[in-house]
Amino acid sequence: MLRVFRSPKAHFEHDAEYADRVYTQEAMQELADAGFNAVWIRVKGFEVAPNPKYPQLAKDSERLLRNLNLVVERGARCGVKLVIYCQEPLGLSQKDPFWDEHPEMAGADWGYNYGTAEEPEYMRSFCMSSEPVREYLADTMATILREVPGIAAVITITFSEFQAHCFSHHGRNHGDISCPRCLERGRTAADTVADVLNTMRQGMDRVAPDTPLIAWNWSWVGFEDDPQPSVLGALNPRIEILADFERGDVKIDAFGKEVAQNEYSLTYIGPTKRFMAVRDLAASQGRNVHAKLQVGTTHEIATVSNLPLIPNLYEKTRRFRQLSLAGFMGCWNFGNEPSLNTRAFNRFLGDGCPEDADTALLELARDEFPGAGAAGVVQAWRSFSAAFEYYPFSIPFIYKSPINYSLALPMRPGPLREESVKRSWLMDPRDDRDDPKSCFGPYTAEEILERLVPLCDTWQQGLAQFEAAMAGTEGKAALEELSAARVIALSLRSLLNYFRLYFLKRDWQDAHLPAFLE
Repeated sequence: MLRVFRSPKAHFEHDAEYADRVYTQEAMQELADAGFNAVWIRVKGFEVAPNPKYPQLAKDSERLLRNLNLVVERGARCGVKLVIYCQEPLGLSQKDPFWDEHPEMAGADWGYNYGTAEEPEYMRSFCMSSEPVREYLADTMATILREVPGIAAVITITFSEFQAHCFSHHGRNHGDISCPRCLERGRTAADTVADVLNTMRQGMDRVAPDTPLIAWNWSWVGFEDDPQPSVLGALNPRIEILADFERGDVKIDAFGKEVAQNEYSLTYIGPTKRFMAVRDLAASQGRNVHAKLQVGTTHEIATVSNLPLIPNLYEKTRRFRQLSLAGFMGCWNFGNEPSLNTRAFNRFLGDGCPEDADTALLELARDEFPGAGAAGVVQAWRSFSAAFEYYPFSIPFIYKSPINYSLALPMRPGPLREESVKRSWLMDPRDDRDDPKSCFGPYTAEEILERLVPLCDTWQQGLAQFEAAMAGTEGKAALEELSAARVIALSLRSLLNYFRLYFLKRDWQDAHLPAFLE
C-alpha cells in the first residue's frame, strides 16, 4: 500500500528547490518511523524538464533534478519513496515572453489572487488543442522520469488550483471557453482532462511504463456528474485514481440540520457517496483507487499540529480497510506535522489492529503515554470527538470564519463595517470590524452560536479528563498532545467569544459597551 505524506517544513511553491534541505536523512527516517513509505514533492514541468525546443524554460533544472535524486537516494535507505505531485501542463504568467515566441501554444487566461495583491495576477494556459502542447507535455513527463529514475508514482490534479489547460477553471456551467482554438474544436472540460492524462501517460510510457500515474478527482464534478463516467471511460486503462474520501455527500449535524459535506474533515468519517461511486466505477474498469484525506488536521482548525479525534480516525481506517484500496495521500500542504494522529492512522491500518475499537484505543493510549491512565485518555478522546459533532461545518465557515486566528484577533467596541471577513487560510489582513456574514454558509449567526457553546463545553470536559489521565506523565508525545488539546480549547473559546461579541457589534449602540467589556 502506498502511504504518502509530506514534511511540515516543505515549501509548496519551492518544493524541488528546497528538497535537499527539507528532506534530510533524519526527516526521511522520521516519516518512515511514523508509518509512511512515500513523500510527495510538487514539481513544475517548466522548471525541472529541459527541452531543446524551448531553451527559455527549465534553466535551473540541473540543480532541481539533483535535489530530487538526492531525496530518492536518502529515501532508499529507510524505505520511503519519492512521489511527485504536479499540475501539467502548468501555465505561465500572461506577461511571460514565452507566449510572444510561441503563440501557437497559448490558451485561455485566468486571474487569481492567492495573496494580498489588490489586483489579480493572470496565468495563461497551455492549450491542449495544440499539437505542440501535447508533444511538450509528453516530453515533459518522459524527461522527469528519465532524469529521476527513482520516482515511485506521479500524482496529478487536473481541475482548479492553478491554470494549466484551458479548462482548469472552466466548468460545464461557465458558457463558452475563452480559448478560440478549443471553442472552434468543440472541446469540453471532460475530454480535455482525459487528453491531458492520456498524454501524460504516453510520455511516461517512453521511459517508465510501470510507474503509476494517479489522477486526482478533485472537483471533477465541475465538468461532469459523479462518477464522471465519460472521463474514466476515456482514460488509458493503466491510469489510477485518487479520490477524495470526504467530499461529495450531505451530513446531518447534531441539531438535525442537513449540510453539504464537501471538504476534508475529521468530524465526518466517510467515505462519501461520491467516493464510493468513483471507486466502484474505477474498480469495475480494473483501476487501482487511492484515497485522498488529511489525517493530521483540516481546515476545521488548521493552525494546530493535529486535531486529536482519535476514535474518528479509528473508524475511518476500519472503513478504509474494507475497500481494498491501493493507498492514500494523507495530507495537503498543511496538516502535515508528525503527531499522534499520523502514528495512530498508520497503526490502525495495520494487520494487527484489534477489531474492537475500545481495545485498539486502549492499546494506543498505553503505548503512546506510558504511566498515564489509559482508560482516562480514551475517555478524553471520545469527548473530543463528541465535541466536534457540534462543529458548524460548511465550506464558508471553514474557509472564512476566524477559527484559525481567533486567538490573535483583538476585539474592539464599536460597529461593524461593510467590508467582509477575509479568507482564514491565506495571509489576508484581519480586522475585527469586518462583517462575518460571508462565513455563515447554511447557518444563521444564532445557529452557529448555538453549536459553539456545546462544542466548547464538551471539548473543555475532554481536556479536563485528558489532563487528569496524563498527570505526572512525561515525554515528547505527552507534551505535544496536551499542548494541542489546550490550544484547541483556547481557540474554540475565542471563537465563541467572537460570535457573542458579533451580536453586540452588529447592532452597535453605546449602551452595549458594558456588556462588551464583560
